[in-house]
Amino acid sequence: MSVPNTTFTAVEWGSGVSAKLSGLDENTQYSVSIDSRYKGETKTAGGYFSLFSTPVNVTTNAAGEATITWTPDTFPQNYTDSGESGFLLGAYVRVDPTGGPVVDSSPQGFADPIALSNPLQIQFLPFDQVTFSAQACIEPDQLLTSAPGMRVTLSGLVPREWVAVTSHQTGGPSSFGFAGYGHADDSGQAVIILHGSFPDYPVSPSNAIAPGEWQLVWGGNYRVAPPPGTLGPATPIQIGNCP
Repeated sequence: MSVPNTTFTAVEWGSGVSAKLSGLDENTQYSVSIDSRYKGETKTAGGYFSLFSTPVNVTTNAAGEATITWTPDTFPQNYTDSGESGFLLGAYVRVDPTGGPVVDSSPQGFADPIALSNPLQIQFLPFDQVTFSAQACIEPDQLLTSAPGMRVTLSGLVPREWVAVTSHQTGGPSSFGFAGYGHADDSGQAVIILHGSFPDYPVSPSNAIAPGEWQLVWGGNYRVAPPPGTLGPATPIQIGNCP
């Protein structure tokens, strides 16, 4: 299989994805899809899980060749909507028998493809296009699951983009964390409400974890992955003793 050396920018496939296939059975129908692979929580070395675009069919000629250009119905994401996996390992053009990827007992959950392209070049969007706003201070009891929670607003997202906002401590005694998840609306704005504290496991006030500091960290499913060992965009907040 050969694919053009094209860079696809989230969330658009541009003029479509093209692939030239050869060496297949003659006059035979095959299924072609985008295979987006994520690390997930597997303990298997090299394990991953796949999310597929809807397969499309292509039929080879008498030489066992075919060319296809199509616009897949999904674009690879850096965060899956489940929040289970943070970052995309790679996106590929995949060829299978008619009907698409076959479920089997492999660590990945699907039979190996008949053919797999090199990784597609996917360019995700920067964080600095997005405006992030949150209250500067919140009392710990407002983070209880039965309380109003902490309101965070993000603007400038891609419509329907999934985002996650999580708490992070930079030091001090470990405390219970809090988080919120949701999709942007059609205007690209997302209002996320953070919860996660329980009466038996309260969030520690900032002065209790000193010299640690609370931060809010966010990520979106079309945003660039932060460098290894870094958090990505983070905003300091104060927990407790609000003015």
